[in-house]
Amino acid sequence: MTDPAKPPFVNPTDGSRLVHVPAGTSRMGDDAGPLPERPAHPVTLDGFYLAQHLVTNTQYYRFVAATGHRVPYLDDARVARENWDPRRLHVAAIYQACQLCNAQSHHGA
Repeated sequence: MTDPAKPPFVNPTDGSRLVHVPAGTSRMGDDAGPLPERPAHPVTLDGFYLAQHLVTNTQYYRFVAATGHRVPYLDDARVARENWDPRRLHVAAIYQACQLCNAQSHHGA
């Protein structure tokens, strides 16, 4: 659920559109689920902005070029830039993915 009271934010770095998710409380876990999911409990999050669409390889490449982060698995032909599908992100290590998200974050939500 997005917040219609807050307009979408357009990231000036790459033009990606971010929508506001309002603060709220939700139930997390399952009393009858696997041990790591027990017990069910309320979780409250502050409002935040979330990308409306998946991160693309083009956005990731711009991030790598701007920050100097190393693209993981460069020895794998599937990640050669000429083989990238610009519509979605194929390969990113979790650290780089987190750095990309932080770089795209809009603070002050």
